[in-house]
Amino acid sequence: SFADLKGKKTAQSLTSNFYQLAEEAGADVTPIEGWAQAVELLRQDRVEATINDKLTFLDYEKTDGPTGLKIAAETDPAQSAVVATQDKTALIDAIDGALDELREDGTLAEISDTYFGADVTQ
Repeated sequence: SFADLKGKKTAQSLTSNFYQLAEEAGADVTPIEGWAQAVELLRQDRVEATINDKLTFLDYEKTDGPTGLKIAAETDPAQSAVVATQDKTALIDAIDGALDELREDGTLAEISDTYFGADVTQ
């Protein structure tokens, strides 16, 4: 759990919300620039964990795996991804409609599995 990070060394980007989560859990945070540095420090046993986005981990595992890294805890509720636009209701409605169609016919889950090795659309 995140509570288990108390006193443990983590690798976090100082400007991310994951840094704040690690700090709140009582982790000893090693500042880094990004995911690649975090993974390298983990491999070198210089840190014990990193908190990051699940999609980043799944992409890394699919591309470079199996890596031996494991997900030990997840936030509840899960974090959402967004598409930011100007206030153009027609565009937002079109995006939502397309996503609904892709979700309903299974295409979205198929794309998710292709790129992440898991259905991350739920």
